[in-house]
Amino acid sequence: MKTSSDVPSTRYGHTVAATLTLKGLRLALAFIAITVTTLSNSLYGQTPTTAAPCHSTVTGDLEIVPLTSKVYGNERKLRIWLPPGYRDAAREKTTYSVLYMFDGTWLFDRCTAPGSQGEWKIDETLTELIAKHEVEPIIVVGIDSNEHRDSEYAPYGNPLFFGAPKVFQGARVPEFLTEDVLPYVAAHYRIKKGREHTGVGGSSLGGVAALNALIKRPDIFGIGLLESTSMQYGNGQLLRDATSIVMGPVRVSIGVGTVELGTDAKMLGVAEYDEAFVALNKTLADNFKSAMANRPEVLFTVQQGAHHGAAAWGARFPAAIKFLYPPITP
Repeated sequence: MKTSSDVPSTRYGHTVAATLTLKGLRLALAFIAITVTTLSNSLYGQTPTTAAPCHSTVTGDLEIVPLTSKVYGNERKLRIWLPPGYRDAAREKTTYSVLYMFDGTWLFDRCTAPGSQGEWKIDETLTELIAKHEVEPIIVVGIDSNEHRDSEYAPYGNPLFFGAPKVFQGARVPEFLTEDVLPYVAAHYRIKKGREHTGVGGSSLGGVAALNALIKRPDIFGIGLLESTSMQYGNGQLLRDATSIVMGPVRVSIGVGTVELGTDAKMLGVAEYDEAFVALNKTLADNFKSAMANRPEVLFTVQQGAHHGAAAWGARFPAAIKFLYPPITP
């Protein structure tokens, strides 16, 4: 598979040397939690404060619709990106595969992306790749988070970080998707049915939410996009949940950077942080590869020099999406 030269990746098998001491691992995971929580606090769809008005960077057809969740009892927005030609009369009966992505504010528009993180540029990337016939035309559904992001996404607490919320509803993510989000999309858009056409993805704590859906509802979600997934939740329980997988997805892409914390790691006394983060995600890739009832295709990407943020996730997105949704052959 062709990938960009600045993002080394293999279809599973990237070797990572990660010798971790127990103390180092605990410190590393604590600071992963701090990083994740800091990001969470700015992810609620707020427009960054700037000296001049922000001009939207959306490319293509993006619909923003309200969604009332019966599962969580609150509201949020869905940001639904439609592929080129979706509204053409000649394609009025064409159906499309779907990728459901957590943290919709980060995906398409710099003006909705929090702080200085930037956006994934999913709309620009897909517009280009679809035009080149390098990916299947798909619908992307961005699911906004809200002020309850930490408690709604995390299925477990994190004993290594005392600032964590007291109530965890992440176990309800699969129910939220199947009862609230998917029915709305199916009722309003032309989508293909079947797990091989239904993907779920996210980054950081959004990756945790997506992983939970992949593990708990493999009958619904057959495609997974997991970026910089925070695997420390439950003091290892999240990783144990993915240890003995019976039915895995059809394809899953797992990406991680080598400097998720960066130069601050040594200064903060957690020199093993970045190795720990890579090792945890590599173990997750190993577990998917070993699913008992099927043999999922696994793309495991380690991006040298990449940090924990949208710039890195967006840089890895082209290779990941080409792997997950290859062009349809007649």
